[in-house]
Amino acid sequence: MNVWYVNSILGTFRLEEENDAICGLTLCPDGVPELEPLPRKVCETPLLQEAEEQLNEYFAGARREFDLPLAPKGTPFQKAVWAEMNKIPYGETRTYGQLAAAVGVYFNGLFSISVTCRKISPTTLLTNPYILTIINRDNYQRQLQGGNMTTENMKALLDACYQAKRVRELLPALPKGVSPSYIHYLDTIEELERRGVRVKVSDISDALNLPRPGVTRTVKEMEDKGYLKKIASEQDGRVTYLSITESGRQLSQVHNTEFFAQLAPLVADISDADAACTVQTIEKIYKIMSERKNSLEHR
Repeated sequence: MNVWYVNSILGTFRLEEENDAICGLTLCPDGVPELEPLPRKVCETPLLQEAEEQLNEYFAGARREFDLPLAPKGTPFQKAVWAEMNKIPYGETRTYGQLAAAVGVYFNGLFSISVTCRKISPTTLLTNPYILTIINRDNYQRQLQGGNMTTENMKALLDACYQAKRVRELLPALPKGVSPSYIHYLDTIEELERRGVRVKVSDISDALNLPRPGVTRTVKEMEDKGYLKKIASEQDGRVTYLSITESGRQLSQVHNTEFFAQLAPLVADISDADAACTVQTIEKIYKIMSERKNSLEHR
């Protein structure tokens, strides 16, 4: 897959091309990422160049229709939403609620509608660019930040978070005596080590936004079970670093191969874009709620 980034008055768009057709168009609120995951490569092919030129013409007011080969990818639900959006005449608007009603999904599905709409179908955008005329940059940012969220949507969003928590209860069983937090800590330590960090308990606490006493207890459990070991600092004996033992690395490796191999076919219909959007939204909610809690505690 080839990708190319286009700057516009709305922000940065990522164009995706595969098999000589445009298969994805995503608005990137954070701009161009430093690295693209394999097997994608950033290069401007003739088709991506033509798509960029047509987008620029649209933003300049010189184009209303696009003439490009399209092959949009998405789940059946996404395609249903995009097909409904495709019916909206040029220059008109529809709310998430109206889209949901048209697709047959009501308030408990509005969050899914909003997530689906953030990854804009190339069919929707490039054949009916009305979607660009109804979203200016400020409105789009307010939507991402939840500034226009209704009470019903807030309830649906919190219900979705509760369901996400319950998903952990439905995951394949871990080895006896191993809790999900052990795997989470091992992954976090490995990621910090890849960044060149000599990991301390405080680093795990900061990375996971968890209270330090609880992290200390879990680290002690993992140390007792042989998954972690502590190493005293050469410069300051009061400072101790954490290191994953061979048993800990084996546990992490088995989990990453066998555990996720069982999950892979179950989540095959969820795209990388949907997963990234869900992660970003949940992280944003957690940050907001944490800041609220801290502000109340310091009053």
